[in-house]
Amino acid sequence: MRMRMNISIPANLKQCMDAINEPTNWSAIASDAFRIHLHKLAKTKTKLNMTEIIDRLKASQKITDNEGLTAGERAGRDWAARKAEAIHLRRLKEARHPVEDWYFGVGSSAYSAAEVFYFIIEPKFDGERTAAADFWETVTGEREAPETAYVNGFASGAMDIWDQVEDQM
Repeated sequence: MRMRMNISIPANLKQCMDAINEPTNWSAIASDAFRIHLHKLAKTKTKLNMTEIIDRLKASQKITDNEGLTAGERAGRDWAARKAEAIHLRRLKEARHPVEDWYFGVGSSAYSAAEVFYFIIEPKFDGERTAAADFWETVTGEREAPETAYVNGFASGAMDIWDQVEDQM
């Protein structure tokens, strides 16, 4: 679940942010900073109980997931802008849940998040793991499928581009 929050920043920082010409998810960046600070605070406590340990590890996992998400978003924007076909982006948008975003890697599927993503954009290859691996190798340069957070970020980044151009198609 996402929560809305207002923050105050210096005017000169806001001017610098407004000068950026590429789509930037400032909420995700601020969330990363909050998580990092919470992680640092959790490390400084000397007396830990199990709840604190669990909370710290969850925060750490979110940081790791967010790093994958951020890298994935950049790669997804690049793919959408340079390589994707319009039909790929339309199919991806149709698969997006209006509230929860993506369901890659959720449930008991035998397929990885990366494979599910590929099968959405290329349904004629549904179930063909080699085709999915080939796709991701062209994206990441690695034969191994990317983590779920990266795939979710990739999809979100691609949708950022599609949302900007779809009404002009």
